[in-house]
Amino acid sequence: MSPKKLIPFLVVLLVLAGLVVWRKASEKRPGTIVEQVRLETLADSALKAEDIARVELYAGSKPEEKVVLAKEGDAWKITSLHNAPADKETVDKFVKSLVGLKGEFRATAEGDEKLAGFELKDDQAFHAKGFKDGSDTPAVDVLVGKTADFRTVFIRKAGDSRVHVESTNLRRDAGVTDSGENAVPKATKWLETELLALDKTKITRVALTLPDKELVFERHEKPAAEEPPAEAEKAEGDAAAPETPKAPEYEWKLAAGGFDQKFSNVELETLLGRFTNLTVTDVADPAKKAEIGFDPPQYKAVLSIEGQDDVVLLGGRTAPGQNAYVQVAGGDALIYEMNKINFEQVFIKGAPMFTLPALSVAKDKASRVEVTQPDGKTAVAQSDGKWALTEPVYELEKQQLTVDNLVNTAVALKAVDYADGVQEDASFDKTVLIESPDGNHTVRLGGPSKCIEGVYARFDDNPATLVVSKTDAAKLLAPARDYYVMAVLGGRLDDVNRIEFTGEGGPFAVAKAGETWSLEKGGATTPVPNDMVEDFLSAARAFQLAGPVPGQPAALESTAFALVCRNADGSAASLDFGPEAGGRHNVVLGGASTLFRAEAPAVAQLREALNTLANPPAPEPAPAPETLPMPAVEAPAAPAPVPEISHEIVELPGEAAPAAAAAPEVAEAPAAAPEAPIVVAPEPSPAAQ
Repeated sequence: MSPKKLIPFLVVLLVLAGLVVWRKASEKRPGTIVEQVRLETLADSALKAEDIARVELYAGSKPEEKVVLAKEGDAWKITSLHNAPADKETVDKFVKSLVGLKGEFRATAEGDEKLAGFELKDDQAFHAKGFKDGSDTPAVDVLVGKTADFRTVFIRKAGDSRVHVESTNLRRDAGVTDSGENAVPKATKWLETELLALDKTKITRVALTLPDKELVFERHEKPAAEEPPAEAEKAEGDAAAPETPKAPEYEWKLAAGGFDQKFSNVELETLLGRFTNLTVTDVADPAKKAEIGFDPPQYKAVLSIEGQDDVVLLGGRTAPGQNAYVQVAGGDALIYEMNKINFEQVFIKGAPMFTLPALSVAKDKASRVEVTQPDGKTAVAQSDGKWALTEPVYELEKQQLTVDNLVNTAVALKAVDYADGVQEDASFDKTVLIESPDGNHTVRLGGPSKCIEGVYARFDDNPATLVVSKTDAAKLLAPARDYYVMAVLGGRLDDVNRIEFTGEGGPFAVAKAGETWSLEKGGATTPVPNDMVEDFLSAARAFQLAGPVPGQPAALESTAFALVCRNADGSAASLDFGPEAGGRHNVVLGGASTLFRAEAPAVAQLREALNTLANPPAPEPAPAPETLPMPAVEAPAAPAPVPEISHEIVELPGEAAPAAAAAPEVAEAPAAAPEAPIVVAPEPSPAAQ
């Protein structure tokens, strides 16, 4: 096709393109997403996040438990939490969401009944209020209800019945769940938890003071290494290269305290690193210093920093193992609660910073372990590779696990901490003796440690005051009761067929005959449900003695009540209880030569089970004999229609008269009766009379 013929087609194409452009330009553009879904601003559109100076948050069910955040300059404070510093980033983000709320209208809920369906009643909803500086009237006041779906929540402005849905869930952003105690906002959600953030490379000295020790580490510059001998003079004309000064190298030394001069550099570096991000969890009431072990503080850490003043951290706690409290001296004067793990990582125990003494006895070579305490002695011995309890001896089932725990702990006992000097309450009145052909070892145990969960100890002839863990101490000093099964009736009630009781409310007995039980009391016999007896036997099996009374024979001055359970094989288990005294009962166990004690609550539970057994429910009256319903009486059949009477007279011969007396045959299903003729019998003749 020639170019001239193409020109008309090009003109038409250009015209069409122009029309398309004109139409696109003249079409009305779609609105923004806000316009399309009709989102409404729930705060004043002119309100900015910078205008908000105070925020109040509370659950409608508990308005008195209010969280109040107030702005001081560029910082936020939690005025409802002793004016503690708040995390600025967290609060600013929340305030921005609060003033920027835009909800999609969903419904109008007039009255509490309709609002309750959205959980938007005043006493149901979560309340969020924002105030301008110096104003007591909220600039934004919204109530948050239940979630509409997994992305949105119902919300309304205070005093407005119009309900909207909003994707920003202020309640969730405030750390609040939907129900119960968790519906109340917590001030700790907003707390600035970072207490210290030091550059550990700038720390030059760490001095720790604990209730039973002091410890000081100092950083020193290493002496410069000797320069190697100068090389031969360079050729004439060569320029000497400028020397780059070397960065100083440092080393840490133990300046005071410690178990010995050898410490772990790795552990020291770890300790320094903990001051780079030391966090807290809550703020303590400053009026309760004495209650939290802060009057005066028991712990102190002094950190020397290059180019700035020392940082002093004070600490206290109610008891070892409990959460602790800290304060930065010269700071905001607040006392913060700190997780116990973080606290113990700053105020360190002796191990693993130092290598502390430990025992290492071959278990298979040890022959005997003896524990002596003020209230008695315990001993275990090995025979043919097996360890067994040899002292004390009671007529009870033994607990092998307690024996094994004692031996395993004793032969490998190690210290986890130490103390400076001799502690006042470390009486060391408990002794553990490990006998072995390779040499005996003695561990003396004292009072509880002031710093960690453990007890003071001394190993052999070493005068150093050490600390063994609470767990190890418990295994070494287990009471005599732990070596025996104190559920003394547990294995003796497998085939019980008679239970006897004497005491107040008795005597009575519950006996088994065949598969049924009956109560014998006051000369009467009453059936007892089997499940009631099983409930009593379960309570009896669970009953435990508190322990033996060493040196006391099995005798009672007086008996409050007694229980005997007899088995089908003739064996019996019995318990005699004395009166309660000091929350305990003296108990005599049948067949045992030693007196035992039982805690009053345990005895009360057993006594209650006996009372229940002695009062079975009254037997239900025998059910009345079943009466079968009388068969329904059929209504009489309607009388057959009376046949019409025939006036035809039929004479019968006299000889045939007896035949008339014979019973007529009965048809199985007679149809309508035929017309019956009238039969007239002839009068008897005089001869027949």
